[in-house]
Amino acid sequence: MTAKQATDLSDHLFDFVRQTHDVKDLTGLNDLFGDIVGQYGYSTFICTEIIGDFQHTKPSLAFGKWDENWGRRYLNKQYFRFDDCLRFLNDAKNIFSWEDVKNSSASTVYGRKIMNEAGDYGQKHGLIVPIRSFDGRMSLVTLMGENVDDSPDANTAIEIASLFFSETGVRLSPARPRDKRDLNLTPRQLEILKWIAIGKRNQDVADILSITKKTVERHLEDARRRFNVLTTNQLLVECVKQGILQV
Repeated sequence: MTAKQATDLSDHLFDFVRQTHDVKDLTGLNDLFGDIVGQYGYSTFICTEIIGDFQHTKPSLAFGKWDENWGRRYLNKQYFRFDDCLRFLNDAKNIFSWEDVKNSSASTVYGRKIMNEAGDYGQKHGLIVPIRSFDGRMSLVTLMGENVDDSPDANTAIEIASLFFSETGVRLSPARPRDKRDLNLTPRQLEILKWIAIGKRNQDVADILSITKKTVERHLEDARRRFNVLTTNQLLVECVKQGILQV
């Protein structure tokens, strides 16, 4: 990816974030999200809430754009009961691909069969963004495509866009109204997050603020705990959504 391409995609990502504030329905949201992830080769995607443990998994609150034939087969065959990605999800905190699952201890013969079968429907590659929202619910955004860009920069952009896609979709879904919570950051936490939001690493922030990297990490850990999220990217999304941070 050239510097110009990276800049263009970054601008497009920020445009997507801003537009999620004004989108009125799930159709509009799906169009927005599809436009941005389509640039990385992903043609279908779905956000699903996970209910129950792996053996008793039940998909709920699904929205997105999924191949209807594959979706019907996946549900009718109850593939979600044997999906290695859901098994892998139990311990996953970060974005992962189908290849990561196939190469892990979570991989099974039947699970690989499911992923390979998806390829017959034009979905040879899959990427999954696990999300734990601050109300304690676990969900995931699954993206699929045939020829995809799986570079670290692409995955970072997709992860951030997926977090906004999930949060906005839950807000727009009549079946799951979101609770309003008054969550705040300390002045120091906010100061740190402002630097993180513009791309600074923990050590960079420590140097700028003349504190130790360990202190930065402690402030971020406390902020994540307040919002009940697993990653700093999720924390940034929550703060933007609530108007605590501006983009």
